[in-house]
Amino acid sequence: MRLRAGPHATRPLFLRCNVRITAAVASLPSSPSAALARLADPAFTRRLFFVLLAATGALKLLAASLVPITGDEAYFILWGRHPDYGYYDHGPMVGWWLSALLQVSDAPGWLRLPAVVIPLAVAVWLRRALQPCGDAKADLAASMFLLSPLNLANFLIATDTPLFAFAVAAGIVALEADRRGRAGLWLTAGFLLGLAFLAKYLAVVMGIAWMAWQLLRPAPRDWRPIGWVLLGALPPVAVNVLWNHHHGWTNLLFNVLTRNDDAGIKPASPFVYLLLWSVLLGPTLVPLLVAGLRRHGLRDGWRQLHAAAGAGPVMMAAVPALVFGAVSLVQEVGLHWLMAYVPWAVFALAAAAPAEKLQAWFKPAAFYAGLQVVLMIIAMAAPSSWLAGTRQHTSVVLGVHTAEVLAALEPYRADYVLASDSYARAALLAYHGRREVPVVGFGSHHGRQDDLLTDFRTLDGGNLMFFSHRPGRVEQARPWFESVEVRQFEIRGATFTLLLGRGFKYDVYRETVLREIGRRYYTAPAWLLRLSPPGDFIQRYELPALAR
Repeated sequence: MRLRAGPHATRPLFLRCNVRITAAVASLPSSPSAALARLADPAFTRRLFFVLLAATGALKLLAASLVPITGDEAYFILWGRHPDYGYYDHGPMVGWWLSALLQVSDAPGWLRLPAVVIPLAVAVWLRRALQPCGDAKADLAASMFLLSPLNLANFLIATDTPLFAFAVAAGIVALEADRRGRAGLWLTAGFLLGLAFLAKYLAVVMGIAWMAWQLLRPAPRDWRPIGWVLLGALPPVAVNVLWNHHHGWTNLLFNVLTRNDDAGIKPASPFVYLLLWSVLLGPTLVPLLVAGLRRHGLRDGWRQLHAAAGAGPVMMAAVPALVFGAVSLVQEVGLHWLMAYVPWAVFALAAAAPAEKLQAWFKPAAFYAGLQVVLMIIAMAAPSSWLAGTRQHTSVVLGVHTAEVLAALEPYRADYVLASDSYARAALLAYHGRREVPVVGFGSHHGRQDDLLTDFRTLDGGNLMFFSHRPGRVEQARPWFESVEVRQFEIRGATFTLLLGRGFKYDVYRETVLREIGRRYYTAPAWLLRLSPPGDFIQRYELPALAR
């Protein structure tokens, strides 16, 4: 078969894309009312989808390039600069991605490229997967996904980015494996789910959804797919287990025990959880869900979803929603927890909804997207002085005007090692200053990767400048030095405190700080201590391996 050259075949790819986008824009109706009247026309909705794909992609890329790197992102970039097969908080996947990207550049727009592109790819898949329901319906549902916060506001790089990518890819392959009955595809789906697990433990919830999917099948049930999934997931999971074995089960301690110390009945949390789903699904799919339940009831509505979308997508949306709903009774659920499961909710609701309902609700979806864009522009353009007098002011000034903060610290850099009291501030200073910045003091239960990077024994007798915006923490550091001098300076109305400490007393620091850190964050259950030796932190500072 020979391919015929089109009229633009000799033009560069970006010019051909520009020609197509320009032609699509030119063909759009000139007024909103005319556009809504054509939402049933497959030719129009196809052009609409590709225009929104290009427009939202360009908007996200612009925002990714202009918005300063956040503290969390700088922390993960630190992972990328220290490639490993595991880290304190989570598996290594985002560190691996960033390590590869850093070989080219550390520019924000480049490092955030996966977060920009992956939701766009999911929208393309949604459109294709929904085409059996009708081309116009598929285009509208995928366009609504493009207008949702999961696409528009999703341009920051984090552990949730590879989790989202691999969990959705695993679900797509699992659907194909179920359709074709191929063991190799189930094996691949399991491997992709294992890669999602290497991004974040929340991938386990997708595995629970697959178990429910198989369990609720009509008899006789075939459990072999679950076996193939477990076999496929084994290599990535083994990487995480091996790292934990050699590092005192740090991941497990953090994700299961340490970060859940404040777990307890939280009456308001379930309502916040419902609000999170409403924010992600927007003013289109939430009314569709409510209207469907009112019209058909829970049981008949469930059956309709199954009939329209299939058991797999429904389970991959409903089971995580129920699991996180139960968790929200005792722990706050973050918006990012739901990311990997929202596409399945979009798929199921769009497949079950009548086409005319999607057309009627497209206008609110577009309005919602416009509101998001306006808020993004305001947030990007707003001066940091708007937050003067609030707790967030100093953090925003440090994040937005880091170069000015580093310039104020520069006179001391020759004689002092720069350190900070939090992972976010230390990571931002390290990213912009391109030097290691140790975290000194107790810090918090998360973001403790510096515990594995900094060896305080090498700083014994040295000079540190302890940077913070909390004078109380600076005063707390006085006993760790032979002599200290405290100075303050102001940047853009935000006051920062600097303790210049000479003669770092490692022995005092070990007994008053490192020992307590070991007790708080590296104390494992007795049965885990019997499985493997204490972690690096305990061994390095010769601390007792305490059992919980």
